[in-house]
Amino acid sequence: MPYSMLLMLPRRPDLTPEQFREHYENGHVPLINSLCEDPNLRPILYKRTYFVAELMGPSGYDCVTEMQFRDQEHFQRYAAVMQAPETKVKIEEDEGKFLKRDGVKMVIVDPVQ
Repeated sequence: MPYSMLLMLPRRPDLTPEQFREHYENGHVPLINSLCEDPNLRPILYKRTYFVAELMGPSGYDCVTEMQFRDQEHFQRYAAVMQAPETKVKIEEDEGKFLKRDGVKMVIVDPVQ
């Protein structure tokens, strides 16, 4: 059974939505992929959806990222790689360039179509 998560990501207030997206797509995503060298450990889905309008008031977020893994064990193996001390430092350093890190939310979800 797939194991899915959503990350709600707010941008740093000093960045425009365009700057946020530019760094996420052309800086952060390539960095994340380079830090997980084994393509079999990477998520089977790494989808980013950027907000273009907020119709019912401000949400405080600029992007929702969906990550899906084959199962919980696949996620745990990926997380172990990404949480290794030297890797975690690189990720957090890069996140500081475009995210309001204390506003990031992550939830495990059960998608239904």
